[in-house]
Amino acid sequence: MELYKKRDFGELISTPFIFFGKEIKILLTGIVIFIGPFILSEIVLIRWFGFHPVEDIYTQVQNFQYSFDGTSSFMMIFSFFQNVMLYTFIGSYIKVLHTKESRNVEINDIWIEIKRFFWPFAGALML
Repeated sequence: MELYKKRDFGELISTPFIFFGKEIKILLTGIVIFIGPFILSEIVLIRWFGFHPVEDIYTQVQNFQYSFDGTSSFMMIFSFFQNVMLYTFIGSYIKVLHTKESRNVEINDIWIEIKRFFWPFAGALML
């Protein structure tokens, strides 16, 4: 599949469905491998500290008393790195897909790109 190609309106609608139909296995595998550990660690922190993000944030925003304690700091750090890994994974996947011209994208190829771009993406997201 050509990523950078002029398409008419009908192709603009159908192409994403075709793309995800072809690439769903590698996308889901990558999400489980690369983003899954961050999600699991957030779940463990939520359970361990008894943190209820929706209730606590909603209540604190209403009262304008949001304080950064240890629990919310951990959650913010894990959430930050989860977002960095998600952006890095998607960017690396698209780069490998474009470089290999849709021929057998593998997790190892994506991992090589993730290692190259993780910290630059983290710095960009922090800015």
